[in-house]
Amino acid sequence: MREAEEIFKAITSLNMKYGHTLVIKEDIEEERSNIEELPDINKRLAKCLCRLENIDGKKELALELLELHGVLVDIEWQYDQLHDIVRQAVSNLTEELEE
Repeated sequence: MREAEEIFKAITSLNMKYGHTLVIKEDIEEERSNIEELPDINKRLAKCLCRLENIDGKKELALELLELHGVLVDIEWQYDQLHDIVRQAVSNLTEELEE
């Protein structure tokens, strides 16, 4: 999920360049905290994928697929949060251009 970190870095840099007018400080700080969770999510994903390779029974497979589902939900949420920040930046730019 290096891409998520790079997206956040780009948005943060642009926000600084434009005088912190694209995204409010609280949202940047909240997202920074979210980004710090990415290594743990990556570890969970790697472990899950490794375990999937070694499963023999359907019950174990079902449990592991549920775990994979949970990891994917966390990944999706991370990107959704980034998407919200991008939308906020576009909205603020649009308002500024209309003035």
